[in-house]
Amino acid sequence: VSSKELNKIKGTKVSAAETFDHEHELALRKNVSGLWKSLFTNKTLLVGYWAYFVFGCFFIFFVSWLPSFLETRFHMSTSEVGLIAVVPWLVSALLMWLAGVLSDATFKKTRNLRLSRTCFIFVAQAISTVAIVCLIGASSKLLALIFITIILSFMLSTVPTFYAINIDLVKTRAATSLGVMNVFLAISSFVAPAVAGRVIESSYGYNAMFLALAFLGLSSTILMIIFHRPDQDVVSC
Repeated sequence: VSSKELNKIKGTKVSAAETFDHEHELALRKNVSGLWKSLFTNKTLLVGYWAYFVFGCFFIFFVSWLPSFLETRFHMSTSEVGLIAVVPWLVSALLMWLAGVLSDATFKKTRNLRLSRTCFIFVAQAISTVAIVCLIGASSKLLALIFITIILSFMLSTVPTFYAINIDLVKTRAATSLGVMNVFLAISSFVAPAVAGRVIESSYGYNAMFLALAFLGLSSTILMIIFHRPDQDVVSC
């Protein structure tokens, strides 16, 4: 019902604030169908979902298999792996904070979402992709640690920007949009370990999995460069 009809039913006067809230609620209900359509047809959001799935595959793989990789490839003890594994995560925490600050500073200065959000994501994922290919040829613990740190820290540095871009694009329903995006992260959380287990047990071992992740990273980078246009794809629902 409209605000006028609601007034008649109640037989009482309704404040301007209550009228506004009621009309706003009706408008939101009418926009629900349009919202879901936008969430699954907006090319910038769709590319973002894929890029976040790729992020999830990298992240879940290294969370699940990093200790095993270091023990198998470099014959490291469990205690040694525990000490070395701290480094990539510490650097990642620092880079996540720094990337978020720089992204916001860039947006404040340029008011350009493509430059301040998209570029931060695809550049970071491109660097991680190159690093994981280099990890295949790492011949020492130090080189492996350097490449793993680059992979994880740059991939994780995209998290603040992924969240920001959803808020930028779907201002009134940001939580819904973030929920959809996180579904793709959840999918990666069971796809990546299952696939990794099968691939690593094959005759090609870890190198095959690194190449598979590199392919995913390359696909995400290319799609982000071509189709991720947040300045043009703001959702109006």
